[in-house]
Amino acid sequence: MPARANANSGVSDRSSPNRIDGRRSKDRLIRAAGKLLAERKSFTLSDVADRAGVSTTTAYRYFQSAEDASDAYVAGFLDDFEQRHTRAASSSDAEPLATVCRVWIDAVLEWGPALIHLRSPDGFLERLRIGDAALARVASIVRPAIQSTADSIGITFDGVALDYVLGVWNALSDPREVLDQRDALKWGSEQIGTRLTSAVTGTIQSFAK
Repeated sequence: MPARANANSGVSDRSSPNRIDGRRSKDRLIRAAGKLLAERKSFTLSDVADRAGVSTTTAYRYFQSAEDASDAYVAGFLDDFEQRHTRAASSSDAEPLATVCRVWIDAVLEWGPALIHLRSPDGFLERLRIGDAALARVASIVRPAIQSTADSIGITFDGVALDYVLGVWNALSDPREVLDQRDALKWGSEQIGTRLTSAVTGTIQSFAK
């Protein structure tokens, strides 16, 4: 989001180019972090600065570490996913789960090569339990879509069942697996999204009594 001047700050509009340049530098650093993440898991903030074509001093104005820059890249991915979902949900008659799966796959295929290096040794559900902010953002969109599908086919979920299905969705939608399907199976975004929707729907149906 472009920075906006504070009308009450007393700062002249002549400072706007500096703010714009600063935003561009930060964006370049975030993109550079994404490129490095696509290549390897370990790098320094100096590496990010070199790839972005800015000084290390400039990089430290915006980030404390390479991990901080990587987190900003992931935040950008999550912002994009949320924005895509908001647009799709408001303009499509598609079933909520299909919509979530489609927009997630589209976002992963665009951002994904960098995301495969961000796995945690902790399990998905455990990370949710301890309050992982990034996963909570994703779950806040995916959970209601899963619940909507369960409701539409008359399946009553308890919290354990819902979390299990959410975990299945996470495993099948992992960026590494999505990219593997694209590259190894030569599937496009629509086919990957359709298969993901079908697999998760089948998992939901397995809870029918």
